[in-house]
Order: sequence, then C-alpha cells, then structure tokens
Amino acid sequence: MQCVGLDIGYGFVKVTDGEYGYAFPSVIGTGHTKTIYRTSTQVERINDLRVLIDNQIYFVGKAALRHSRFAIRDLSDMRSQNEELKVLFFSALSFFCQEKHNRFKVVTGLPPGRMHMADDLINRFVREHMVSIYRGRTYQETVISIDDLDVVPQPVGTYWAQTLDIQGRENRTLEGRVGIIDIGFRTSDLAAIEDGEFIPSDSYTIPVGISDTYTDISEQVMRNYGIDRESFALDENVIKGIITVSGRPVDITAIRHQAFQQLASKLLIEINSRWTVLGFDRLFLSGGGGQALSSYLLPHLPQSELVSNPSTANSRGYLSWANRIWGDFNPDNVT
Repeated sequence: MQCVGLDIGYGFVKVTDGEYGYAFPSVIGTGHTKTIYRTSTQVERINDLRVLIDNQIYFVGKAALRHSRFAIRDLSDMRSQNEELKVLFFSALSFFCQEKHNRFKVVTGLPPGRMHMADDLINRFVREHMVSIYRGRTYQETVISIDDLDVVPQPVGTYWAQTLDIQGRENRTLEGRVGIIDIGFRTSDLAAIEDGEFIPSDSYTIPVGISDTYTDISEQVMRNYGIDRESFALDENVIKGIITVSGRPVDITAIRHQAFQQLASKLLIEINSRWTVLGFDRLFLSGGGGQALSSYLLPHLPQSELVSNPSTANSRGYLSWANRIWGDFNPDNVT
C-alpha cells in the first residue's frame, strides 16, 4: 500500500509518493493504436502517457498535445463528475504501479467552493479499478485499488507543506491567522486558517486564474505573428516567454507582462473584497499562478511570501497529511 498526494489542477496534475514526483498538463485526447515513429528510442514515460480505461484509449499530457486529433482541457465546474477527471486520476497513479495489483491511499483536494462534491468523489473512486497502462510498446492490464481517499480543501495542502514534514510530523508552528492564496489555472482559492484550523466561512473559490491571460496572449500572438494556438498548447510558450516563428524564437515577455499585470490587479480587487487583509498575520502565495504573479502581488501584500516550489506545494502537503493519518507515524499513538 502506498500513500500518495495528488493535486489534479485545471492546468497541471501534480503527484508524489515522497520518493518521486511528477507533473504533466491536464490535457487528455482520444488515443489510437497507430505506430508513432521516433528517431529516439528513449522516451520519458511522462511524455508518452497512455492509458486504456473502459475500452477507450486515452493519450494524456504531452502525448495528447502531440498525437491526439481531439485534445481537451476540461475547465468546467462539474469536472469532478466527468470522465476526464477519472483519466487524469489514474494516469497520475500509473507512475507508481509496479505490480499486477496496486493499492493506494490518496489525499487530494477540491476548491473550497466545491467541497460539496467530496462525498461523490470518494464514492466514485474508493474501490478496485481495472486500468491498462502503456509500457514497452504494449498495454499492460493492472488493478488499481483505492483503499482510502481523503478529499480536503485544496489550499490546505500548502499549509501542511509549511508545517509538516514528509512523514506528517509537525515541524513548524504558525500561530494566529494565516491566509493561503492559491492561484491556479482556472480558479484561485483563498483559505483562512486560524491556529491550525481551517475556517470554511472565510474561505473562497474565485473564478479567476492564469488561464484568463491565455486569451489575451493568444489574440496578440495571432495578431502580431499570424500563429493560432489553442489555450492548452500555450503552456510552454507562456512559461518561457518565447514563441517560435519560422524556426526562430520570438520574445513575448512584453505581451505576457501586460496580461499578468492586468490579472494581478483583478486578483487584488477580489482578495481585498473578500478579506480584511490587515487582519491576517501571514499570507502564503501558492500555485503555478502564484509563482507567475508573485512579483506583481507581493509588493501589495506586506505580510505575504511565496512558498517554496509553489506549483507542487499542495501535492506535497497532501502526502504529508496522508502519512500523518495512515502512515507509520500517528500522533494519536505517541506517548
């Protein structure tokens, strides 16, 4: 049995068992059995992620971007009830499947505004599932058994990443009122925590995320360079600030800067309308969007800081919590 922390973001999936960690775009596409010709014989598994679920082949992450005729990134509010989430969930766990039958205890998160879906998620996944995983040029059938699934408010993972070690032992105390600002791809989450206790009534999901900038960037790239890109195909360009035109790299950091600046201003208005920011002792900025917007936000939030490795903070915190409640260390048994 393995404990795993799994963060299925709208932009990227992040998963870790403490020894290994993986991240891949939250994009799936229709699969096929046609031969994919490559000049290199060595391909990283994360770039050739394919699964067969319920008699349907799916390409996931970069494989979907490169080889699927129809690739999607589901940004709907009801994503947790759709087939796409199931594909991302088992694709992430496939990295840790070494046996014919693999058992997991998983901690994952939902936005604070979607926690009413937690029971449905647990009922859907806690059982045995038959999945075929593509390895060695063939699909290998395996059983994935979800023995336990704990669904928590998403940004709490960042809090645990600051206060618990990997085994789930408390290694740092954060007293007073702490706020987590977790900026994701489609939404941003605000979580209030007081003396270690999550406060639902003061925690929110805002329908604003880094994807809001993709439309602006895509339109300007099309207007300036005549290149049309779907939003799910822009990740690398936005992260690097470069787009290739006729084989030559073109700097788009000025376009990105303008889009990020506008998004940061919008987020600050949302944060200040929901929170009395001066009432918080500490604020932690998290998520891939938090990293991207940190230079725009931190100067306006004097008690804030960007957490270490913000894009994976939730998944690492989930693993710490999984080990705390299910692992060898359990504080209730310590005398």
